[in-house]
Amino acid sequence: RISSLEPREKRELVASLLRKRAGEKVSLHPLSEGQRSLWFHYQLSPESAAYNITFAARVLSHLDRQALHRGFQALVDRHPSLRTTFTTQGEEPLQAIHEYQPVHFEVVDASLRNWDELKEDLSQAAQQPFQLEIGPLMRIKLFTRGTDEPILLLTVHHLIGDFWSLVIMMEEL
Repeated sequence: RISSLEPREKRELVASLLRKRAGEKVSLHPLSEGQRSLWFHYQLSPESAAYNITFAARVLSHLDRQALHRGFQALVDRHPSLRTTFTTQGEEPLQAIHEYQPVHFEVVDASLRNWDELKEDLSQAAQQPFQLEIGPLMRIKLFTRGTDEPILLLTVHHLIGDFWSLVIMMEEL
């Protein structure tokens, strides 16, 4: 029952419902010429990860996972490109910018993995293809290793970002 929830839980519930409702709002826009080219390549090979851009880093200080998750969600909330998926109307490809989209933030327990296995896990995660029609087109995976430093893997599809936008995004974060 809602009446039995703590005030914080009520705020979180209301915020979640508002985000869900806002997430249903989508604005459609034409693709740039560069995006059209990438869209065409995606249509030819949707299982390809050729246009994935990745950034991996070991975190050498204390990490508040929830704060990191909130920080990435704030980036997604602030930048429409990070809330974009792609669709078609007839034969015309379009950008679908969502009012809200939850960030894909996954914590992976890698404590039982040796370094070679962990490198393989990172490589496989970086090569996982995106579904441009469904999204999200940015994934964050945090590989934890017990007391060792966690490894952050950020992957975006080139349709919504490039190397320079990743640099700016990491500076903002």
